[in-house]
Amino acid sequence: MTQATLTEARLVPDNERLAFLPKHFGPRLMLRGEISIYGWLDRLAKDYRGGYWHYYEIPNGFYMAPADYETLHIVWPMNWCDRTMSADAVGIVATLYVLCELCSQYRSDDLAEKYHALRDFAREHAEANAIFAAID
Repeated sequence: MTQATLTEARLVPDNERLAFLPKHFGPRLMLRGEISIYGWLDRLAKDYRGGYWHYYEIPNGFYMAPADYETLHIVWPMNWCDRTMSADAVGIVATLYVLCELCSQYRSDDLAEKYHALRDFAREHAEANAIFAAID
């Protein structure tokens, strides 16, 4: 697996959005994955009120990030996390939580590979410290 860099994230254009969820979660888990990401962000950020999301592809993986926010405040007592971070970083956090959750429930090698690809990508993110404070 190659190490992804931040410049390799590709915003999915509107004409490819319908294929994004089945491509990355699989047709069986696409709705569960999408709803879980929204649910995780709702739990993590009390200032999150829904809205449009961007879809991003990275080498060997993906993530989703809320488009209608510049920053969100994440509080997760299980990791002693209490930080404000960009919507992009928050999206990476929520996507990682969902991929981890789905992997533990469905034992999917494909989702596990996407989890590790996103985690590698997060190491190169400008807010890597905040992301890892939220997930570790």
